[in-house]
Amino acid sequence: MKKLELAPLGFLILLIGGSLYLSFLGAFDLTFVEIHAAELSREMLITNDLSTPRIAFEPVWEDPPFFNWVQTLSYKYFGVNEFAVRLPSAISGILILLICFSIGSSLFSKTFAWIWALFMASTAISFIFFRSGNPAAVMALMVFLSTYFAVRLFFDFEFQAKKISKRHRFIALTLSSFFGGLAVLTIGPEALILIIVPLLFLNFYNKGGSTISFNEFLIWLFLVLSIAGSWYGYMMYEQGIVSFEHWIDYYIKEYSFSIRSIQTLHLQLFALIILGFPSIIFIWDALKRDPVETKEQVIFINFMYALLATSVVFVIFTGGRKPEYLSLSIFPISFLAAVFFFDLIKGKRKWKKYHTLQLVIILSSFIISFSIVELNDFVIGVRHINWHLLLAILLVMVIFTGIFISRKSWLLSFYALVGSGIVVSFASWVLIFHIDGVSEREVKNFIKENSGQDFLIKSCMEEEVSHLFYMDLDSVELQLMNRKFEDISFKGARYIYGRKLEECMLDEYTFKKLPSNEGYHFFRIDD
Repeated sequence: MKKLELAPLGFLILLIGGSLYLSFLGAFDLTFVEIHAAELSREMLITNDLSTPRIAFEPVWEDPPFFNWVQTLSYKYFGVNEFAVRLPSAISGILILLICFSIGSSLFSKTFAWIWALFMASTAISFIFFRSGNPAAVMALMVFLSTYFAVRLFFDFEFQAKKISKRHRFIALTLSSFFGGLAVLTIGPEALILIIVPLLFLNFYNKGGSTISFNEFLIWLFLVLSIAGSWYGYMMYEQGIVSFEHWIDYYIKEYSFSIRSIQTLHLQLFALIILGFPSIIFIWDALKRDPVETKEQVIFINFMYALLATSVVFVIFTGGRKPEYLSLSIFPISFLAAVFFFDLIKGKRKWKKYHTLQLVIILSSFIISFSIVELNDFVIGVRHINWHLLLAILLVMVIFTGIFISRKSWLLSFYALVGSGIVVSFASWVLIFHIDGVSEREVKNFIKENSGQDFLIKSCMEEEVSHLFYMDLDSVELQLMNRKFEDISFKGARYIYGRKLEECMLDEYTFKKLPSNEGYHFFRIDD
């Protein structure tokens, strides 16, 4: 009966998530990070080999395949394009909203679940990562589901028969290990850290109550490694020990703690504060406990703080090289904000002056930033975006928020805050993806303009793969293009600062070098 009561709100959340995460999904060119994952999936589709991730049709060792499997499935139904690249993340975002609504309603109430889902939907972190074509959203979904089902092992089932309690624990353990295995197949072994660390904290905190026993942990770990190890073992069998050596070298280099971690700390925390709007304003207030909270609610709140600390410290430890792990922080940030606002609406907490101050500072920062972008156009091509309209809507939302707060109409204040958050999130997504897509756009436009002609594109760096994706090359075509570059000879032998310029000869064709961007050299046949 309770599920039937929740159905209308659940359907409404489905509509909200669909409209927020699916609208204009393919409107902007892919970013550098998105291109890398998109090309892995494209080559999986072409080779029809789902077991081995490849770039330039050469195996790569650092990228687990689960996200690319989902992306390849998206390609099959929607074609190889920007929309299909980002669709798995958008669907994951919608599922996350529905899952959080379901958990919130079972642990707290329907009203709390509604507040949590809307805070999550309106926070910029979720908007950015759930609309991008990188593994962040799928990773966040799998890690959260794995930790959530493990957290259920801390809930007491003493009021139930012993057999029912054992059955519940076994089901929770199995589901946790299943999603844990998929998390490892999405981002690699670091998923184990993101799952285990918050659970270790709970194990120490909940001494005297229900905890995860050592035997249960061993069973959990065995099941996780069985699921994830099936792919890693197959790769070692197919590629030999060299794949394991490459994999170890990659992780040593990627996660070596360096001074960069400290140097970029302030930037990472600033990004978390800004992109965590509006939820970030209220998260510390949840530390003040309500004495009528149930044991399960207290455990879940502590788990959320542990999850937030783990995700933030993990990003800091990697020196900001893995900002996508911040996507995991959207669960605790939005949840803890919902705890405060739910109690505020019930009259158990008070709105303080520092809440207003934080709100004014963050919103002012956004308004000033967007105004500077509009007036100066320091980012190429952002003028065609209607910043006037976005600024006007944001200002209206800010005014309404101020009015409702002054009148202590907390529910209306909540909706005004959510509206402000959605405007800020959308504007941030537009700005970030527009800026980040500029370098890739140049390659895409060159390929479109020279379609049907003889042309060559040479990457200056190994990491650049945009030309492979947009030229839609198969392995034979790529080999032919690489051979052309090997056979190229320059006429006139002109050098400027050690760089060969002018024209190049290839058999009966003369290719003319065009202005290049930072990552590529462009050549076109000289008419």
